[in-house]
Amino acid sequence: MYAFLSGAILYVNQISLWFLMIIAGIINILRFNTLLTLPVEIMPKEHAGTASGVVVSIGYMGVVVGPLIAGQILDLTGTLQSVFCYFDSFIFDNHGVCLFNPKN
Repeated sequence: MYAFLSGAILYVNQISLWFLMIIAGIINILRFNTLLTLPVEIMPKEHAGTASGVVVSIGYMGVVVGPLIAGQILDLTGTLQSVFCYFDSFIFDNHGVCLFNPKN
């Protein structure tokens, strides 16, 4: 399926592809800004800086550790599809923990 989608990109009109990339970029910027301002809005004033720092630190830890884990999975399995399946299941599990975690 992934090969079909990547192959389909080659036959898309270039203007349509530019339009999709612009929309994806705008959505990505909006997501990033929301992620950075959310801890400041939720936490009390005295902990806003710490909360913001924790969010940014965890994000950069993922930037460093993610490719290392992906490389190990790729070496063990030999396919990129298994890397995506592993990370998708990890994200799905984290969503389940966040949704079903009781609030204080």
